[in-house]
Amino acid sequence: VLMQRKLVLLVALGLLLSVAVAAPASGKKDGDLKDQPFKVTADRVFAGESDLCPVEYLVAEDSEYIGRGTHLGLFELYETLCLDPIDGVFFVDGKLVAANGDELYFRVDGTFPPLESSGWVFTGGTGRFASAEGVAHETLIRDDGGVIIGVDAVGTIRFNASDRSK
Repeated sequence: VLMQRKLVLLVALGLLLSVAVAAPASGKKDGDLKDQPFKVTADRVFAGESDLCPVEYLVAEDSEYIGRGTHLGLFELYETLCLDPIDGVFFVDGKLVAANGDELYFRVDGTFPPLESSGWVFTGGTGRFASAEGVAHETLIRDDGGVIIGVDAVGTIRFNASDRSK
């Protein structure tokens, strides 16, 4: 009987160890990734020429914004617009930096005229946004002279909200 108990105990311990080894080390589970509403509002605080665009893009502009958004809190937005007026194409590479320092990256690809774009397509980031995906559609806010002074964006994002690592 004692031998049977030892055998059962060893088998149980072996099963427990095999489950522990098979569990993901990060603690992330597919169930942690879920669609969440996404909304930001930001004011433009800087715009200037960029040297980050390929040479064939004749218009290159860097912009910075400060705003507030869901899943971000107070944030900073940095984006580079690269525009080729001859071929009628553009792209924007952007980065949102959340209040805690986590970064959320996005890309916009588009054509004009008429202006059509993919919206902000989330491409990952750092911390809880490392595996982020989704799309947000932006509305540019302009002053009476047509100058962009802000941006609103609304959409859906999928990310691991429980991951607070960097």
